[in-house]
Amino acid sequence: MFSQLSPHAVAQLSTIAKKSSYPQGTMLFWAGEMPSALLFIREGQIAIVKHDAQGNEIPMAILSAGQMVGEMAHFEGVPYPASARAHSDVVVLEIAFEAFRRDFLTLPDVALSIISSLTRKIKRLEYLIDSTMVDDAATRVGRYLLAHEARLPTLTQRTIAQELRLAPETVSRIIATLKKEHLVDVVRKKLCLIDREALQKRLA
Repeated sequence: MFSQLSPHAVAQLSTIAKKSSYPQGTMLFWAGEMPSALLFIREGQIAIVKHDAQGNEIPMAILSAGQMVGEMAHFEGVPYPASARAHSDVVVLEIAFEAFRRDFLTLPDVALSIISSLTRKIKRLEYLIDSTMVDDAATRVGRYLLAHEARLPTLTQRTIAQELRLAPETVSRIIATLKKEHLVDVVRKKLCLIDREALQKRLA
């Protein structure tokens, strides 16, 4: 997002942003809290989660380096709709939002990056609704693998199960079947898609 900024703009950004590091498992904010600083991930991953009435955690998304966290709450002036937890050790920029809105939202590259970020998250929400309410488990896993191909080496099967709201053993069984069909492979515990076209045909 900030790679196209002029040296002057980068220097200006440094006056309203603070770099912070958090260990894995740290809660960065809770659902219901009013937003403070806008978070931009420099390194690592952040999990966006909700909790049901019994306190059980419901995974919503895993955000990675280069993505913003909780921007909608800032723009709307409303509490965070979900909680954020460090999914790994993370380094973030904590940006003073009012100064950011005043000085940077008028820059076309920054504005387009934010629009793109919000669009991706809306598509992600649509995908979650469709896959959770319509597709069977095997189809949900297959569509997830296609949609997140670039992220697969960084994901565990447990994380996939959490995001799809499936039992870990169900995901493990489905991936084992796909491996037998030579559609995916697991190398050093890292999942990779080896025949995208065949998997697409399988799901058609």
